Amino acid sequence: MNSAYAAEKLRNGIRNACADDIVEVLCEISAGPCDAAELIPLLEQVAAQDLYSYFDDNGAGGAPHPSGKPGSFRDWAISVIENIRENQKLESPSPIAKLLKSLETHEVQFALRELAETASTDETLLPILEKIAKKDKYDSYWYGTGYDPSPPMLGAAAQAAIGRIRKNISDRNARGAACQTCGKIQDVTTVNTGRDDHFAAPITLLKKHDLDRDDDLWECPRCGAFFHWHDDSSWTGSGNNDSEILTRMDSTDAGLLREIMHPAGGALGNSAALAARVPGLSEGARALAAILLQRRNQNS
Repeated sequence: MNSAYAAEKLRNGIRNACADDIVEVLCEISAGPCDAAELIPLLEQVAAQDLYSYFDDNGAGGAPHPSGKPGSFRDWAISVIENIRENQKLESPSPIAKLLKSLETHEVQFALRELAETASTDETLLPILEKIAKKDKYDSYWYGTGYDPSPPMLGAAAQAAIGRIRKNISDRNARGAACQTCGKIQDVTTVNTGRDDHFAAPITLLKKHDLDRDDDLWECPRCGAFFHWHDDSSWTGSGNNDSEILTRMDSTDAGLLREIMHPAGGALGNSAALAARVPGLSEGARALAAILLQRRNQNS
């Protein structure tokens, strides 16, 4: 479900006094970090109209809900409105925040997996993750079957992401005292190149390996720390939202990339064994590993 679909379902529910459409939306956006302010006027109409009956409004008729009684959604709609307004205060510059606030459960799950295995130190994500942990159960409803009997439970994954970010912050602080060149570089740094924003020192002091147009490996010349550089540019439109993202790699990602780049004793064999370990890396490290392995195989 996205916000446009949710809005359409609410309009259908209001027009037809159909409880099924209202419940389908309310159970998806309750309690979690959804901040779709465009839904508030429709939710206010839901609260004002109050009573709705359960039936199939898809044009084929349908039987009423087994209870035979209309239901009130006034309090539920008001609580959702308050939650959306509260969530609008949870601002984060991180691109992954949009996924965490998504009405598409699979997008939230993807974002949680990424945060659990990457080097993010973005503290602005913590309040959003706490909302997901508190919600835990991501319910869904459909008039034909009712509530999902086995809804996704995302609380544990959100807690894991919170723990990983806090550990990354601790590790970053320890690294900051160790390297005078890259220690103060944030673990994730984004610049809006579409609006003439660019990286500055000390990031500009990093060594570029020029692996690919969209993904590259940048290395600290002092301590050897690895960073994944990614060009997130659109090939259509104005380009105002084009950006570059620099992510510090953790020891697992960096370790395998070093093995691929600098094989022990200069040997170029055993690429298959190295490739078998790539799926366990973060998404950015997997992209770089694929490029490095291709070059390695070409030279073997």
